[in-house]
Amino acid sequence: MNNQIIFFTLGILLVIIGLTSLIPAVLDFEDGQGNSLAFVECSIVSLFFGGCLIIANSHYKRELNVRQTFLLTVLSWLALSFFSAFPLYFSVIHISFTDAFF
Repeated sequence: MNNQIIFFTLGILLVIIGLTSLIPAVLDFEDGQGNSLAFVECSIVSLFFGGCLIIANSHYKRELNVRQTFLLTVLSWLALSFFSAFPLYFSVIHISFTDAFF
């Protein structure tokens, strides 16, 4: 089973999460709450990992079968939840990563 399309798509989703994390960073910077650095750091990490996945898997077969679709769905939910938990974990409220993830 060729999983390059799965990782390429995950990379695109991580880049989207990284770019959209900059919106709350700008809004928080203007408001002065002090969490903008956490959003920027997490955005950089998401953009880095997403960019690496895109570059590493840019030559892929553009065809998904049912097994790959199920795997993509599960991995996308886990990866997006994992990377979206970092701003909460690194914020000033100091919660555990488990609480931030769920």
